[in-house]
Amino acid sequence: MTAILLDVDGVLHVSGEPIAGAADAVARLRAAGHRLRFVSNTTTRSRATLARELRELGIELVD
Repeated sequence: MTAILLDVDGVLHVSGEPIAGAADAVARLRAAGHRLRFVSNTTTRSRATLARELRELGIELVD
């Protein structure tokens, strides 16, 4: 598998509130060696803002 795509809104959080277990699931996928990519159809928030929001949810990002 090349990479796993994870939608941000509604999968990792809803209206800024983390979905229970989402950060742990992301960590387990990374620990298993999977490459992850986060996707969103938002046009109102910048990439940097989305990255900050994910980090605030406890999701580790790899540059």
